[in-house]
Amino acid sequence: MTLNPDLIDEIYLAYNYEVKSKNHKSIRVYVQRFGIYSAAEIVPLNDKYNVSKLQKSIRI
Repeated sequence: MTLNPDLIDEIYLAYNYEVKSKNHKSIRVYVQRFGIYSAAEIVPLNDKYNVSKLQKSIRI
């Protein structure tokens, strides 16, 4: 299943997120900053996207 990135963008923009990555076909990255609080969401647009490589690269 593939998600429509424009519809996902609308949802996140409604909650004051900023779209940080539109150039990748398989994921979208959204960020939100309010004062000292920040949030980031990485949304796979395709269920066949291998998230394990991404998880390894951003381990905290």
